[in-house]
Amino acid sequence: MGRGSGVTEISHRSNRRRLWCVCLWLVGISLVGVVDCGRSPGAVLYFGSGCARCHGADFSGTQLGPPLKGLKAYWTPESLSQYLDQPASFGQTDRLKALHQKYRISMPRFDMTAEQRQILVAYLLGKTGD
Repeated sequence: MGRGSGVTEISHRSNRRRLWCVCLWLVGISLVGVVDCGRSPGAVLYFGSGCARCHGADFSGTQLGPPLKGLKAYWTPESLSQYLDQPASFGQTDRLKALHQKYRISMPRFDMTAEQRQILVAYLLGKTGD
């Protein structure tokens, strides 16, 4: 088989797609509705909205934001959805006040539909709930 054969061509296309996904993520372009890079819709929202920048790709947190482990102990799907919709107006519990003292950057409000928020909440509670 010569250059540009079927197997080689498929391999190059796959590598190009991965490279584009990484490039898009690095420059902060929202991946929602653009390309899924083989991820679940919840993962696309998590990474595409920039959540991983503060909370980490593995949910372990960074210097900018707390880890997202054990969320089911603190949030129901409804309360987490409400918080993500309006974090600034959400009731400040002692736990949230302590997190704000440690991580001085406030949780931003992301512009997403209720359906997108529901998908993100299910993803977060499914991945970080226990």
